Amino acid sequence: MAFAHSHLQAAERILSGFDGRLPFPAHARTYFRDHKQHGGRDRKAILAICYAIFRLGASLDDHDLLTRTVAGLFLTLESPDRTLQELDAAWNGCLPMALPEKLKMVKERHADFNPLNIFPWTQALGADIDPMEFCLSHLVQPALYARIRPGKEKRVLFALKAREMPFERIGDFTIRLPQGTDLSGLFVADRDIVVQDLASQQIAELLTGWEGKVSRAWDCCAGSGGKSILLHDLHPGVRISASDLRPSMLSNLDARFKAADIHAAETFTADLERSGVKGHGSFDIVLADVPCTGSGTWGRNPEWLKYFDASQIAAYAARQTAIARHAALSVKPGGHFIYVTCSVFRLENEGVVASLEGHAGLQLEEKKYMKGYGERADTLFAARFISRA
Repeated sequence: MAFAHSHLQAAERILSGFDGRLPFPAHARTYFRDHKQHGGRDRKAILAICYAIFRLGASLDDHDLLTRTVAGLFLTLESPDRTLQELDAAWNGCLPMALPEKLKMVKERHADFNPLNIFPWTQALGADIDPMEFCLSHLVQPALYARIRPGKEKRVLFALKAREMPFERIGDFTIRLPQGTDLSGLFVADRDIVVQDLASQQIAELLTGWEGKVSRAWDCCAGSGGKSILLHDLHPGVRISASDLRPSMLSNLDARFKAADIHAAETFTADLERSGVKGHGSFDIVLADVPCTGSGTWGRNPEWLKYFDASQIAAYAARQTAIARHAALSVKPGGHFIYVTCSVFRLENEGVVASLEGHAGLQLEEKKYMKGYGERADTLFAARFISRA
């Protein structure tokens, strides 16, 4: 028991000093830097406790650390674990059981346990999101997804099989691998494959249907450029402009474009929350993957299940509306405006879409959630408008 309780004490110290202002991995690295007595195996076990507690969200919040640790490890692990063996050998022996049976066992021991409290803002979810399925998805670590770039299929599949790496193929260009798979040295990043979540890849469904008719596209909140590369692959020959508020992100984008052998028509900084842009012309496609709460990705960052401030939802929605309305002014008549978030909150998605109807001649064609919660993936929202101006 000394092993497990020592790790419990370390986890308690880490969690008590965490306030959610910084990403948890950065906070944990600082702790381990200052407490070098923890070896690699110890660090792994301590972090497993922290993440097991995070994945419970607001459920069992009124219980002590030991109770939450045992329940969290039991619900999130699939094979026997040394820490859980020391804390609760009976439950450790039941880890291979199906999740419904494990949930039942936790409920029998703790009558106040409610899986819907894992994500305690279910009342704010988009209408198409299944609350229970979405909550339970946070108990499972998402997989690693990659997209095979055009013409690279044989090379990529040969390399994976030659290394005997476990993977699943989904459709023509998507591969799913276990989280943590090391692809370094196997491929040229962004030239052969793009590491990109399944839901993010599915944005392609709203970016196609008018092949050969797209000459100019603007990725107006481009970040590091993953969706710009997708745009290029869907519409070869398109002249892509990319902008972001942060110059550092555009530097990353430039490096990725170089690796991907893509030549951007232009890159520039833009503060679209304040105004539209002038001097860049109009575009057949304007893609706005706007800043958001990121609530559709918290399976990868479960600390936000405990530290998110719900008052931020309205603030993000106001910011998103301003960005989208300004960006839409650059859509050509007959062109398309694509609005994207990695949020599951109705106000950020359906709410913003409703405010865009009719603005700058926009007419909604389609809106949908890319529901990754059944595929060990993120959940995104996207809407496509056509400009009738």
